[in-house]
Amino acid sequence: MVIDYSNNSGFSKVKWGDLFIRPLLDRKLGILSGVTERVKSVVLVPDLEDSLNWVHNNKGEFSVKKLIDLLIEGEGDEINFAFDNIWKLKVPPRVQNFLRMLAIYKVPTKDFLVKRGASAKHNECMPMV
Repeated sequence: MVIDYSNNSGFSKVKWGDLFIRPLLDRKLGILSGVTERVKSVVLVPDLEDSLNWVHNNKGEFSVKKLIDLLIEGEGDEINFAFDNIWKLKVPPRVQNFLRMLAIYKVPTKDFLVKRGASAKHNECMPMV
């Protein structure tokens, strides 16, 4: 159970950065720090069985669309875009995700992709600079 792990100081012993394949960027380290603090602040009740509930839905069910809406709200930037129109498009999910990333200016640049190990030999595959 989670309570057993927590009672044995499990959360404080974890080196969260080691759980990722690549080093995290500064912005992601800040997010990770915030998530870590939120996890540590959760009060665990030993008499109840562990369960996962998404608090942003009446049924407690996770929704990617709602998560994206929450993340966009949390960025604080003024983004005036009708994201609902993206989800209504009859295109594959990866295209919807690309359009969403494009709308919030998060499309990886060529420099970013090269840093992540992508080959820069064929510029026609990565025209963005």
